Amino acid sequence: MESEHRHTLPSTVNPGFTVIEVLIALFLFSIGILSAASLQLSSIKGNSQANRHTLSGSAATNQIEILKSLSFESPELSNGIHQATPQGSLWVGWNVTDDVPLNAVVHDTNGQSITAFSVSKTIDVVVFSSSQGFNDTSGRNRLFNCSFIKTRSILNPSARI
Repeated sequence: MESEHRHTLPSTVNPGFTVIEVLIALFLFSIGILSAASLQLSSIKGNSQANRHTLSGSAATNQIEILKSLSFESPELSNGIHQATPQGSLWVGWNVTDDVPLNAVVHDTNGQSITAFSVSKTIDVVVFSSSQGFNDTSGRNRLFNCSFIKTRSILNPSARI
């Protein structure tokens, strides 16, 4: 009978990891790192867009406050488009539309009826990302749009009912 020689490793030797196991672990680790990097880039882009929206809203609010403080007959509130002007890195323009007067009947302190009417202007404030403003027909540079109505009531004391 031939003696069989078996080569066995001593029990004190640690076989370690194979090259394939190491490569698989590195591959899985790299996928995790790339996913985290992609998530970080998406987060940065989202924060940038949120910042731009916040700045746009602030620029529109500033312009609305300026327009509200003007008199009803101010040239800045004349009917039509008012081209965009710079506000920081953004451009703000507005469009004024004269509206139809609304008739009403009010009573004076003596209880007499007086015809009154209210005139109004609808003002659309638009924030743009470039100086093209309203001239950009694609509308890609429009970031924010907000409207408000400015009114003025006029009493007509000669028209008593």
